[in-house]
Amino acid sequence: MIPNLRTGSTLRDGALFLQLSSQTKQIPAESLSKDPRALANIVNAFARAGVWDEELFRHTSRAARITDPNTISVNDCAALVGSFAKAQTRQGARLRDGALFRRMSLTVQAKKPESFTARAATNILSSFARAGVWDLLLFARITRIALKLQGVNSSQPLSAFKNQVWF
Repeated sequence: MIPNLRTGSTLRDGALFLQLSSQTKQIPAESLSKDPRALANIVNAFARAGVWDEELFRHTSRAARITDPNTISVNDCAALVGSFAKAQTRQGARLRDGALFRRMSLTVQAKKPESFTARAATNILSSFARAGVWDLLLFARITRIALKLQGVNSSQPLSAFKNQVWF
């Protein structure tokens, strides 16, 4: 059972999160890893609602770490690190998942530059920063990619990031 860590949720909402948590933890990590966007949405829902379930976060983290690095998209990597950054930085959070961020960093660094958008690059960088994970190799790689993104004005190389939504 989730201790009284809900903020702003009604009792009924808490019951829904308990049910979702129970159902999600019954799904093998290997199966969850096949849909990284759904995985990110689950973690994001709990983080945004202020519901802390460490067992659920550990289970979903395991699933995220075993996603196939060859098939996961840059956007899905951004969604995953964004949701875990929110979960890790909420008040009362005890989980600091360096292994997940390291795995996502290596996955993102292996992606071809043309698979990045300004939004994905921005979301990845801001999520790592929010989680307090300072991966200089990742930051340097994404900076190099950002400078080459299509449509970037050479006199203002980071103009593509001007109107991005930050986590």
